[in-house]
Amino acid sequence: MLDLLVYKGYFSKNIQPMPFNQFPFLRYVLFFVFGVWIYPYTRDLYVGVWLGAACFLFGCYLVLLLLDLRIQTRFFSLPLPMLAYGILILSGVGFASLRDSKNDPDHLLHQVAIEGYLAAVHGVDEPKARSVANKVEVLMINREGQFLPSKGTVLLYHMGELELRPGDLVYIEGQPSRIEPPINPGEFDYRLFLERQQVYFRHFVRGSIIHLNQKHPLGWRQRVALVRQELSARIDRYLIDSHANQIANALLLGQKDSMEPTLKEAYATAGAMHILAVSGLHVGIVYGFFFLFWKPQRLPVIRRSLFLTLVIVLVWGYAVITGLSPSVLRAATMFTLIGLAQMKSRSPSIFNPLALSALLLVLYDPFVVHAVGFQLSYAALVGILVFQPVIVSWWTPTSKLVDYFWQIASVSVAAQLATFPLTLHYFNSFPTYFLFSNLLAIPAAFFIMVIGIPFLLFSPIPFLASWLGKLLEGFITVFNQLMYSIQFLPRARLDNLYMDWVEMVIVWLLIALLFWWLAQRRRLAYQLALLALSILVCYRFWILFESYKWEEPVIYRLSGGVAVDWFFRGVVYSYEQGVSPEEYRYKVLPNRIQRGYPPSYPLLGMNSGGGTYLLSPNNEWFFLDPKRGLVRKLVEAGLKGDQTYLPGGPLLSPPAEEYSD
Repeated sequence: MLDLLVYKGYFSKNIQPMPFNQFPFLRYVLFFVFGVWIYPYTRDLYVGVWLGAACFLFGCYLVLLLLDLRIQTRFFSLPLPMLAYGILILSGVGFASLRDSKNDPDHLLHQVAIEGYLAAVHGVDEPKARSVANKVEVLMINREGQFLPSKGTVLLYHMGELELRPGDLVYIEGQPSRIEPPINPGEFDYRLFLERQQVYFRHFVRGSIIHLNQKHPLGWRQRVALVRQELSARIDRYLIDSHANQIANALLLGQKDSMEPTLKEAYATAGAMHILAVSGLHVGIVYGFFFLFWKPQRLPVIRRSLFLTLVIVLVWGYAVITGLSPSVLRAATMFTLIGLAQMKSRSPSIFNPLALSALLLVLYDPFVVHAVGFQLSYAALVGILVFQPVIVSWWTPTSKLVDYFWQIASVSVAAQLATFPLTLHYFNSFPTYFLFSNLLAIPAAFFIMVIGIPFLLFSPIPFLASWLGKLLEGFITVFNQLMYSIQFLPRARLDNLYMDWVEMVIVWLLIALLFWWLAQRRRLAYQLALLALSILVCYRFWILFESYKWEEPVIYRLSGGVAVDWFFRGVVYSYEQGVSPEEYRYKVLPNRIQRGYPPSYPLLGMNSGGGTYLLSPNNEWFFLDPKRGLVRKLVEAGLKGDQTYLPGGPLLSPPAEEYSD
């Protein structure tokens, strides 16, 4: 958010709403990105299908273009752009196919009977609860004593007997296994999450890992990982308070995997979690910091170019050190394009850098479009560009200080309006005090980085590092206490909310139409907004109507305990015994939330004869065997199963055999 404030404060006196038809490049990028987005759903199609379709559309486009040049009529004003958009969509599909590692014949996916593999360590070890995790890049596989070239990334879990460092060459016995899909309905799909990062395998190494004496050449990512590890060690050395240490690692280096759950919960409840994920806010602080002291537009051309080049290099240095997340890449690319335009004394429109940055990111990694950070980053920025000028025009404070906070508030509201559908879809919660917390969090993030970056730069000097470290630790500790205090305010967060993709599109359309009406008072906008609201209400009523058709028990597969949900006519009857809070949160609760979190009632259960009997909403007794995952109806003739259910949902074709003790 602050990246736009910096842009607003230093490059333009005011951001005005701009008609999108003045930016055709933005439309082209949208259609190309849409093609990349739908690729996973067309992956099974033969490559000749989309290639032939693209050639056909291109041929039609050329024919119509030649006819249009000769006849010069308005008849072709609609078909030509429609064909162009179709070509862009198919180009996106084709580009994603070329970058998909599944289509590489040497990939580990196409190898069988692997006895072991030679790999290069990709990152640094990350301690987990029972093991140590790392990533390795497969170089060769051992099949029947013959080493063959291969490719692929493996998520490796080992016992940590010997540290693995980037560039280490190792030989690992055994065959890595495909990552399994989620078992329970609504559970987070970790397999899909990793596949979108081109990671398809994991390997739990029980034995030793053979280290080779040779080293694999380090890539720039591995070198950066080592630098980041060293900087993190310096933070650990000078920041003693564990919570301050974790916040400093997250905000300065983008390392938040080791954050304690209670700390994450406090920031998420306050609505300030975004400052811990290094994003455009942080890049904007780095970029805008230099403009507090120097005004490039007042410098001669050569000095201005050198100054902006130095700022761009520092921005990318910070982006690389923090891990190049999608939102950081977006902000760094946009500021680079803006800086290049400033070298020529131009005041660029932000829409063109926005579209071009998205295109560059997708060309670099087409599957980034599925990353939550990518979606939230661009949704927030588009929301700020579209909604913030309307919101900020509602009030003009006379005081500069009040105006500063009003600018932050308007940006926060605009970003929240654009991102809250995604927030509900992915995280199922909404922070009610986000406006208040952002008024504290954004200035706090600025001061933490103003202190933190010099601390990292001067950390080799003990005297300066100790002084700056104490100052940084004290400031973060005070800020943490403020976040904890917001957490305990009444109704600080609304939980168990969900919005599917259909609702998201309708809500975004409704918000856009309402702002169109507020900005220009068009009667058409008001009518279309009423239509969108009517469609949303009808859709919600349809979902509610469908819920009254529920007659489905779900047995959750857990590592310990038993959990059964019986969805029945708009409500859920639940039975839980010995379920840990963690498994309830990640394996049971998501399914209930995605079903609208219906009213819940206890499912009557009875333990007898070494088993559990459950009374269904239809007043029929069922026998539950959690080990085998079976539910069998009791009839007068004895225990006989006329319907069988497995953990994760009903089995549509039940086995014929009877249950026996």
